[in-house]
Amino acid sequence: MANLPKESDYYQPQGDLYEYDLTTDKLRKITSAQSGEGTKQALAWSSSGKQVAFSSLLKNGKFEEWIIELDTGQERKLEPAKEYLQITYDSGTPVFKLIKLDNPVLAKFEEKQNMVVSPDERYVMFTVGEYGEQEIKIVPLD
Repeated sequence: MANLPKESDYYQPQGDLYEYDLTTDKLRKITSAQSGEGTKQALAWSSSGKQVAFSSLLKNGKFEEWIIELDTGQERKLEPAKEYLQITYDSGTPVFKLIKLDNPVLAKFEEKQNMVVSPDERYVMFTVGEYGEQEIKIVPLD
């Protein structure tokens, strides 16, 4: 029988994110206990560089997604039913777009997967349905 990892092998309650300033050679902790209890993992920068999206691993093995304002330290947990993070890459750097899901047309589809925002940010494309029977939907965000 294989040795499965214990909870303590992957869950670290003190994991935080830090920002390192290359010009000043200073290290600054940017997450707090407010943003969940577990190990934090950076996902992406905002296009302005003023926010970071990250996930926090919980004891039950699930993740929560958060956004932190780097100037103020204000952290906000995302609401999966109302918001979605799309990660793209700009010269190798992950950059996020926050998609608001409060659109009445989007609300008609409960199980949205593989969401992607159009380059002009006017439409969202996603799949619905079970594997092998999925449909592609394109919905305006306005």
